[in-house]
Amino acid sequence: MAYIHYDPINDPSIHGDHPGALPHLHHKVEKGVIPPAQTKWIWKVFWIMLVITIVELIVGFQKDAWNLGKLFLQIFFIGLTIVKAYYIVYAFMHLKDENRPMRYSIIYPFLMLIIYLIFIVITEGVYSKVYKHDIDPIFKTATHGGDHGAGAAAGESHSEGGTHK
Repeated sequence: MAYIHYDPINDPSIHGDHPGALPHLHHKVEKGVIPPAQTKWIWKVFWIMLVITIVELIVGFQKDAWNLGKLFLQIFFIGLTIVKAYYIVYAFMHLKDENRPMRYSIIYPFLMLIIYLIFIVITEGVYSKVYKHDIDPIFKTATHGGDHGAGAAAGESHSEGGTHK
């Protein structure tokens, strides 16, 4: 059986004037040298991410002075985190080189997953905060059995499990 070596750089079906051509593979670049166009893009992404991080820090340190609501801060920080994650995937995982449908097929499922996870975390957090006494018996013991003076004065005693008799 003969093995065929596939070389995508020299494949004539990839290169040419058709819509699937990859013109960026035609450029000859010395090994270890990053083309200036790519370094410009990397610096642009760096500055965008730096500005977003500085804005996050300023808002985080000034939240009390500016009287920002908790819901606003949650939405604000989650939104900026998603923007930063998008730039990381777009720039450093080479998603910018893909065509638009391919980009959307990668980004939209993750975006829907993030929105779903945010919804679940907020829903469960609110539920557990409101119904914590019904959910966890430790909260019941801490709130109902924490003051031993009242029960002892009334002549009640505790069993080994810590419940009132």
